[in-house]
Amino acid sequence: MALPVLMRLRANGRTLVAEVWDAAPAPPAPRPHTIDAQGGRGLEIVSLLSEAWGYYPEYGGKVVWALLHGEIADHYRERPICPGRQFVSRPL
Repeated sequence: MALPVLMRLRANGRTLVAEVWDAAPAPPAPRPHTIDAQGGRGLEIVSLLSEAWGYYPEYGGKVVWALLHGEIADHYRERPICPGRQFVSRPL
């Protein structure tokens, strides 16, 4: 049985914080893996793409967070908003 996972993204025009909660209370730890392994790369990818990352315990599990910086490309700013949905940028 798979444990539940929740994800929250918070962004403004320059910063994105990605937070992922899971029910496993153990701290995240890099895992050695072979080149053809199907898993074990999560923290490696997070550390390569993020400015900073960490974790904290919450609700019997943990939240792993990553901070990413960058300017939102004009390509995405100019895209029309889907009917019935609206993106609202909130300060972090």
